[in-house]
Amino acid sequence: MVSTICIKWREKEVLLVPNIDPVKPLGFWGLPGGKTKNGETPESAALRELAEETGQKGIIGKCNAEISKTGSGGDYIHYFINVKISPGKELKNCGDPGIGEPKWIPFQEIVAGQIKMFRGHIQGLILVLEKMAEEKNSQGKVDRNGIPIISEGPSALLEALDELKNAFDANGRYIIPFYRRRGF
Repeated sequence: MVSTICIKWREKEVLLVPNIDPVKPLGFWGLPGGKTKNGETPESAALRELAEETGQKGIIGKCNAEISKTGSGGDYIHYFINVKISPGKELKNCGDPGIGEPKWIPFQEIVAGQIKMFRGHIQGLILVLEKMAEEKNSQGKVDRNGIPIISEGPSALLEALDELKNAFDANGRYIIPFYRRRGF
């Protein structure tokens, strides 16, 4: 299983597709992606799925993550692939009838619970953002316990990571303060 992570940093938006598959929860959004085909690498599957679901072509980024999962078919690895795409190209579904039209969604709408996202996709998004932040920490600063200090890099990256980590736990479950509705 692969999911692509495409981000517009100036606008603080992530590329998502709505779920219209009745087997999965309706009204939820997810990262573009799907299953790998025989002999396909996670990276080539990510680029293929991105093109099918959004009409976009991209370049694989450095910061990727993987999560081991168990599903109805047994154990598998879910790969989260950071893909850089050219801005401005029209978003359109190019052949997957189980996916609706893609859209750039502001991180703030996800954090506020206005957009429901699959938990595993939130978890993967946070992992990739953490890797990006660590990569931007070029001086390799660590605190007295040897933990990397992530304080450098694009402010939008750090803001998005901070907001997501304060809204969701490590398993992608929404942390529900008393003033927020239980959305998922």
